[in-house]
Formats: sequence, C-alpha cells, structure tokens
Amino acid sequence: MKVKRLVFVLYAPNARNVWLILTTYGIQQYRSEMNKNHKGLWDIVTDKAPSGPTYLYLINDYHMEDICYEQIQ
Repeated sequence: MKVKRLVFVLYAPNARNVWLILTTYGIQQYRSEMNKNHKGLWDIVTDKAPSGPTYLYLINDYHMEDICYEQIQ
C-alpha cells in the first residue's frame, strides 16, 4: 500500500510559530510545528492525515499570545 503524503500550507507572515493539529471527533491525534519560508508561507508535509480527520492551525503571533502556546512548549 502506497503511503499518501499531504502538504498543508498557510499564509501567516506575522506569525512566530504555527502548528498543524489533526483531530478525530475533537480529540487531538497529531500535532507538529510547521516551517516558515521567506514569503511568510508556513508548510508541512505529513503522512499522518488520512481521509476523515479534521485539521486546524494553532498560530502564535507578535500581536497576541495564544493562550494554548504555553501549554505546548
């Protein structure tokens, strides 16, 4: 069976950190910090996202600290 890899990309030029979070029925299954390029795009390639799970981005920027940021460090 061939492993499918997905690319997630987010434009957030002012973010200090961005994490991809995959969930199933609201329960976190996977979390990984994304990589930023010089254009302000954050990306990650993963094989941890089979069809079905939902995803969200946790963003920590310079203007407002995310309340969850302290919990994941």
